[in-house]
Amino acid sequence: MKIVLTIDYSPWSRYSGGAQLSTHYLASSLGQRGHSVHVVYTKPPWERVPVPDTLPYRLHWAILPALRSNRRATFRSLSALSVARVVRDIIESQEGSVVIHCNGEEGGCLGAVSRELNCPLVCTPRHVRYPTSFLEWDKMSIGRYLLQFLTEPKYLMQRRAARAADLVAPASKAAATLTQEALGIDPEKITVVKNGVSGEYFQREPGYDPEGFLIFFGRIDEVKGVGTLIRAIELLGSVAEKIVIVGRGPEKARYKRLVDAAGMSDRITFRDWMTQADLARFLKEAQLAVLPSRHESFGVAIANAMASGLPVISTRVDAIPELIEHGVTGYLVEPDDPVALANGINLLTSDKDYASGLASKGAAFVRSNLTWDKTAEKFEAIYASLLAATG
Repeated sequence: MKIVLTIDYSPWSRYSGGAQLSTHYLASSLGQRGHSVHVVYTKPPWERVPVPDTLPYRLHWAILPALRSNRRATFRSLSALSVARVVRDIIESQEGSVVIHCNGEEGGCLGAVSRELNCPLVCTPRHVRYPTSFLEWDKMSIGRYLLQFLTEPKYLMQRRAARAADLVAPASKAAATLTQEALGIDPEKITVVKNGVSGEYFQREPGYDPEGFLIFFGRIDEVKGVGTLIRAIELLGSVAEKIVIVGRGPEKARYKRLVDAAGMSDRITFRDWMTQADLARFLKEAQLAVLPSRHESFGVAIANAMASGLPVISTRVDAIPELIEHGVTGYLVEPDDPVALANGINLLTSDKDYASGLASKGAAFVRSNLTWDKTAEKFEAIYASLLAATG
């Protein structure tokens, strides 16, 4: 099959996250399974992005209208125009049918390309939340719509992409419900396809290492619960002696100042973001993964931590309970509750056998059910069905 995947930014950009990694791993798995895969990422024309020398797919760049790759880039949604142009050029250079699969608001103009060139369009919405006004779309005034367009157009472009798609494939049941309610998608047009986990994370023997450290990794901002984590560590005192926060994000400097002001800089250290291979190796030295997100459409970091064989404590919100069965494959607390988080950390660090059991069962669940090869196989079936329907 010939497949074109799209996503804003890239896995190697100064701003990236689970959506970019998921797109890369899906494309890689599809390429390794023998398909002709093209991936369209976005960046400012002058930005240099350190791309690997070899990839199992063809990489293309569309224009991100910004000074640099940044989550808050004012005109990021306009990248949809450039993405559509690049996708059109790719399809017109191919012989035979092509499937388009967008992964965000960059697909906002792909509906027209899909219709004109008779190529099926799949959309995987990856936003974890939408403006409350989206839940009452039919009641939205023109003024409110214009305000939304001016302040956060990415959500409007995501809605446009999803509604134009032949099939919408969110990564969790929670994301499917959100897609249906916030974007007005017919449930008959929705098929959940969970993300996978890279085999890099399958190398650690599952268990609890009392000599290791507590670790958080991911985007450093309030949505990921970093503030809750810091407050929980403060409550724990000497119970939590070494915590490493790995990542990047708009709130990193502020959280560093918060840690310094609380006199915890000797206990909480910050590390820059790592490649996936380096992160997988670093996790081998950890004791417990603490990932207290406030919202997750899937939970890439959580799945990676479970796959690596670490006991994981996270939150009972959105898609996370689909990954973690509380007390069986991990430990869940309520979001935004530093006391509950501190109690959970205390329990897992004081009961080695319990923590080891969670780690073993969590690793077994992810390694058996959430591989990228299985995800690619499910998308193959979806693509083939849509291609057959288009004739």
